[in-house]
Amino acid sequence: MLKGREIAKWHLNYVYLGNVANVNSATYCPQCKNLLVERNGYFTKVYIEENRCPEYDYEVNIIL
Repeated sequence: MLKGREIAKWHLNYVYLGNVANVNSATYCPQCKNLLVERNGYFTKVYIEENRCPEYDYEVNIIL
């Protein structure tokens, strides 16, 4: 799964593995690498209120 995630990241901006322990499943802005969504087990914290990165106003195309 980890190798598949790395391959997918070459082609997709928002790749994460869900329900996998000890793996970084956060979502970052593809432009500035700012943390947008943090995931840990069943816990999710969203750091954006709209489809824009708050750091550089980059459109991130995430369905909230």
